[in-house]
Amino acid sequence: MPAHSNLANALLLTGQPDEAVLHYREAVRLNPSNPRVHAGLGSALLRQGMLAEAVIHFQDALRLDPSLDDTYRDLGLALQLQEDWPQAADGFRHALDLRPENSEYHRSLAYCLEHMGQTESARAEYQESLRLDPAWPQTVLREAWELATHTDTQRRNGRLAVQRAEQVLQGTGQRDPHTLDTLAAACAEAGQFTVAVATAREALAQAVAGSQTNLVKEIEQRLALYQKVQPFHAASP
Repeated sequence: MPAHSNLANALLLTGQPDEAVLHYREAVRLNPSNPRVHAGLGSALLRQGMLAEAVIHFQDALRLDPSLDDTYRDLGLALQLQEDWPQAADGFRHALDLRPENSEYHRSLAYCLEHMGQTESARAEYQESLRLDPAWPQTVLREAWELATHTDTQRRNGRLAVQRAEQVLQGTGQRDPHTLDTLAAACAEAGQFTVAVATAREALAQAVAGSQTNLVKEIEQRLALYQKVQPFHAASP
């Protein structure tokens, strides 16, 4: 079992969730009482977009070991991607009960609360997230860009990229051209081309107003793709 789980962990870390799932399944078959193996399989399934099955394995892992804060986080994310906002929020609250100092858990909860119409509570969670880690918007924005535009299909996830970019917009309240450009790329990867075009146009207007000549040219090129119902893919931001 350790051989399968260790190989699966390595495959998942190197952006190969399809192969990781095969080894995690074998590890689960050999040792169904190991919570980390269930959690790993859930993470790989989550990366594949197999959300319902991922939720089952996250729940199995937490039944076996309720102290896994990162698994509560992943459960919340899987439910969030299914737009089950109340259940997702509960997952992030459980994660915060175990690690209240974690900036990511606060902003993930904030994103759910925003979608539940609890704007003031969401703002408070975003503020706490920024207090704990003032640099997270830049980090998350880079992650969103990679999820939206990476040339490797297994490394892309448009729906997750949209959520990451929206978190930056909600958490900072700033609609700068780089953030809007990233959100547009994420929307395009998620197949939301009408929103991608509108967002790219807003990003372009902001870049023009700021005399950001190089960025203007890049956004224009990406906007042309979205208007043709094509996403933008590049190896690095």
